[in-house]
Amino acid sequence: MQEFHPFSLMHAMVLAAIAGIAVILCLVRRVEGVVQRRLDRGFAVVLLLVAIFCHGSRLLTEPFDGVRSLPLHLCHLSSWLAPVAIATSWWPARTLLYFWGLILGSQALITPVLEEGPAQLEFWRFWVGHGAIAAASVYDLAARGFRPGLRAASFAIVASLVYVAAVLPINLYSGANYGFVGPSLPARPSILDWLGPWPLRLLWVGLLATVVIVLAAAPWAAAEKRHSRSGADPAAGG
Repeated sequence: MQEFHPFSLMHAMVLAAIAGIAVILCLVRRVEGVVQRRLDRGFAVVLLLVAIFCHGSRLLTEPFDGVRSLPLHLCHLSSWLAPVAIATSWWPARTLLYFWGLILGSQALITPVLEEGPAQLEFWRFWVGHGAIAAASVYDLAARGFRPGLRAASFAIVASLVYVAAVLPINLYSGANYGFVGPSLPARPSILDWLGPWPLRLLWVGLLATVVIVLAAAPWAAAEKRHSRSGADPAAGG
């Protein structure tokens, strides 16, 4: 198994494994008698080790290349935010873990830019890294009650603009495509292929990301609004 193909049986099996691990973690945290804080810290340590493995193994096994070696993709940043979010409940880290790691990062799970199969280290770096980020965000939402509403969406949009402003000069200077906002396209088919040529593509990427972030916050904002109304209305029982 030297090569990975998107939308294959292997792809489905990997996604099912990630989902299964996330569900198990959430269920365990809800079990009565489980020391939740200790579980959070243990999971945070695992997430930190995953980040060290993914980034450290690349630096140790591959020659440095400014086009792909710098840990500047959103998933790279999310891999470091994940243990911080779970260990400390720091609101900015939880917010960006959700919007960058799960919502925008889900594109990597659906259309992975990956060619290597299970016989190669890059396969495990990719799936363990992205899977840990997704599982951490689901755990934070379903087991720890994080609710990223419109305030969180506003913060994520501003942080994303700052991120693009930081990586775009690096992309233009080096020819890299960190954040997928550079002139080049991934080797594998992705949604970027439908967004036209660069630099106009940069505008569409920004608009699409903004819409996705707002839509991802809308259900939580609506639920919070309903909860506030029911709490203020004596007839609602609360």
